[in-house]
Amino acid sequence: MNTPSPQRWRLAAGQSAHLSVTAGSRLLVQSGRVRLDWPVEWMGEVAMRHSTDSGEGLAGCFERGGWVAVEAVTDAEICLQPRETRPALAQWTLRKVQA
Repeated sequence: MNTPSPQRWRLAAGQSAHLSVTAGSRLLVQSGRVRLDWPVEWMGEVAMRHSTDSGEGLAGCFERGGWVAVEAVTDAEICLQPRETRPALAQWTLRKVQA
């Protein structure tokens, strides 16, 4: 499997970052506390956004891609780990054997 390099940010208390995430990526809180606004979910015509507070050592895995907002409640360091990508499989061609 091929895993791209994780991205890291340091945020001061009150600072926020807006990140584009893909399904299967993970956000790790390496230090401090953050408030995380998950990607928007739609229920009919109503947009719903879930928020959680996370502290050091906590991780969240994104089931869907989209934009997330991460606000530092205290000075914090976060790490976004992209999802693992599988190497491309060889393409096989089937041929009918003549007898």
